[in-house]
Amino acid sequence: MDLKALALTLTSPEGEGALRYAGGKVEGRLVLGVHGFALALEGKGDRVAVSGNHPAYPWWTAGAGRLEGEVDLSGAYRLAYAAGPQRLTLTGRLLEAVLEAEGPYASGRLTYPAGGDLRVDLPLPPLEGRFRGRVGGEGYGVEGVLEAGGGRVLVEGRLLPLRGDLVLEEAALEEFVARYVPYLKGRVSGRLHLEGLKAQGALSGRVEVAGTALPFSFSGDLGAGLARGEGRLGETAFRVDLEGGRLDLFAAPRAFPLHLLLAAVAGPLEGEAYWTGVLRLRLPLGDPLRGEGVLVGESLRFVGGGDELKGRAAFRLEGGRLRVDALRLTGKGTWEGRGYWSPEGSDLYLALRDTVFTPVLQVVPALKPYRPEGSGTLVLRLTGQGFRLELQGFRFRLGPVAGYLSQGLLALNGGAEAQGEVVLEAPFSGRARLGLEGDLRAFRVTATGAASLPGLKEDTPLEAVLRYPGYGVEVRLGEALAQGTLFPLRLAGYGKLPLYYPQYYLQEGLLDVKSFFLYEEGGTYHLTGEAQVVRARLAFPEEAVRRLGQEGVAAQEGGGAKVPLVFDRVHLYAERGVLVQESLAQGELAGDLYLGGTYGDPYLSGEVWPLWGSFRLWDALFSLDPGQSRLYFSPDRGILPRFALAARAEVRGYQVGLAVEGEFLRENGRVKVRLEPTFSSTPPLSQAEVYALLVLGTPDASRLGEVFPQVALGAALENLVLGQLERELSRALGLDRFQVEVPAIQGGSLEETRFSVGKYLTPELFLGYRVDLRGEQTFAAEYRADGITFTLSSSFGQGVLSRLAFGLGYDLTDALSLTLTLETGDDTRFSVGAAYRW
Repeated sequence: MDLKALALTLTSPEGEGALRYAGGKVEGRLVLGVHGFALALEGKGDRVAVSGNHPAYPWWTAGAGRLEGEVDLSGAYRLAYAAGPQRLTLTGRLLEAVLEAEGPYASGRLTYPAGGDLRVDLPLPPLEGRFRGRVGGEGYGVEGVLEAGGGRVLVEGRLLPLRGDLVLEEAALEEFVARYVPYLKGRVSGRLHLEGLKAQGALSGRVEVAGTALPFSFSGDLGAGLARGEGRLGETAFRVDLEGGRLDLFAAPRAFPLHLLLAAVAGPLEGEAYWTGVLRLRLPLGDPLRGEGVLVGESLRFVGGGDELKGRAAFRLEGGRLRVDALRLTGKGTWEGRGYWSPEGSDLYLALRDTVFTPVLQVVPALKPYRPEGSGTLVLRLTGQGFRLELQGFRFRLGPVAGYLSQGLLALNGGAEAQGEVVLEAPFSGRARLGLEGDLRAFRVTATGAASLPGLKEDTPLEAVLRYPGYGVEVRLGEALAQGTLFPLRLAGYGKLPLYYPQYYLQEGLLDVKSFFLYEEGGTYHLTGEAQVVRARLAFPEEAVRRLGQEGVAAQEGGGAKVPLVFDRVHLYAERGVLVQESLAQGELAGDLYLGGTYGDPYLSGEVWPLWGSFRLWDALFSLDPGQSRLYFSPDRGILPRFALAARAEVRGYQVGLAVEGEFLRENGRVKVRLEPTFSSTPPLSQAEVYALLVLGTPDASRLGEVFPQVALGAALENLVLGQLERELSRALGLDRFQVEVPAIQGGSLEETRFSVGKYLTPELFLGYRVDLRGEQTFAAEYRADGITFTLSSSFGQGVLSRLAFGLGYDLTDALSLTLTLETGDDTRFSVGAAYRW
């Protein structure tokens, strides 16, 4: 400002540019930005043009708004604001003003000096409520009702001077505090009286966390730089006093549920903690560690994982140190501690012997997503120079990861020392040696060894690293790398993994993980990513194919172990390199799939198709038609596909076509395959004639006895095609089983050829009949329920009973079963057997 020249320049550190007044004129431009509101002031001679805009705010339901107007040098002004359907206009000169409102949220007219009336109907989205009321009259009186979450706050007072009362009637507590303590609920009533910058109030009601409700009351005063009050939560009385930047806190808890304080922020916890004692603290808010106070637990009780720890503790804060004067918990083992901790240095000793850690671990919010468990012996000595951690008989579980450390040591004290081997037990097996590097300010714990994961080669090299501070994690598995943090869990990675899963016919392969991201949210793990199958060699044992088509193979229900894992469209694809190399079938596959669902109920969507392929049915070599052969995966079918197959072959001058529609499905806890093959030929033949052409080499089925010796092609009749013929005849005859056994193919006699038929009368009861070309007959019955199998069979030759047998079986697991058999004939025999399936 220049008083001699009557000149003035207006600038602001919160803006850009300047406004200048001189010689009775205003010029220049000043742009300000405050909380997202952009305001521009532009000098135009005898007036200043005003314009501005703001984005949508959570509390202002009208949305983004714009301000335009002007102020002249005589003191007259006119400003117009618009946001959505709402309009506001302010006009006046010097100390006289008129505010006019038009719209759904405010309507009416206010004047200054005080006059007029303004109606307000304002939604408040963050509270899921709205305020309805009026402003007007002497001192701009305010009256109205705030309704939110089923509760009501009555508002009555005036703006000039500020005075009023807020009355709560069964207000929902969560509507006001959800942003800070999202799991706290309850209903409160009370009154708050405002007088200038001072307030007095009282609240009462109940609060609820994780299904536990406690009565609550509080009364207090609030003023400039001052807040004090007292109250009761459950059976615990407390008092708080804030003045001059210092907080005084007193509480006398009685069996107070400490875990509820943590659960209000982190959600329900697996464990519980109860505290009876006293708390006195006097803390400077600028440096709380320089405060003083005591915390005494006359009775502490931790419960979790079926275990319990009880005891006492005394902590003291003084001189910048947190002192452990006493700590002793007993139950399953003992917890003892003493010493002190401070940022400048420590001398702390903790000995947890032959005990369980689960009750305490399960009330730590940061560990909640992992549902931690632990037991064993842990001895810790922490000093200003380092620490020494000894472990013995230590078992742990952190989320799906479980393991065991028989004896270990981690020490930092002028040097790093590590001893011990971690045995990983879940979700896969492995072993790793412990390592330690760094100093007390920053160190890393390593585990180097090998792991055996389902789908990967056994003993794949493994290295895991945990870094402190920051809880950074790095895992190397084979040629794959994952990096991220443990708290919260965030892992991203890439790399190549060797594949091996013979149980599911994968003999070897290579998976190139382009990227993946694993994170935890709300106690559930989420996995997304993309991976390419670079190569894979599949082998389908003939017995496995036959079992899949007949009785099926056992299917794991619920995905095995319960892991809260969600697949978020994991992309799996193969451009080529998935090979089928069998004596009866060869080919190469490609595909594009997405994995979704949960670990216990996954699904695939997409397609798999052949690039080329051929398979042998008897002495006919069929070539696949890649354009008409597909496996179709869809979310409604889980991971079991539908498929279509088209192939052609030349057989003794005939062009034979094969079209197959089929699906994999679950029946009675087992996975089966259903096929619907259709043959065609040029020149045209009937289905029966095509079968005869393939099996006998001639379309004349009546020449079986004459032609059979020339078509005995080793074990061909025991392969997949014989199974297909058996299933087709079973379906035509309404049977559950139709089987042909031809020992002549393997060098036996033609008279030993056997035909077997069977039918399930109920899902548990099966009746069967077998006859050979010599006239020997066998009748059998089988009843299966709850893993127990009863069998009864009898054999006849020339009308005479030749054998009677009774059997009892029991499935110990899906893979292992035991049988006991009693058989009578020419003599009596008792036998015990075991079967292991893989």
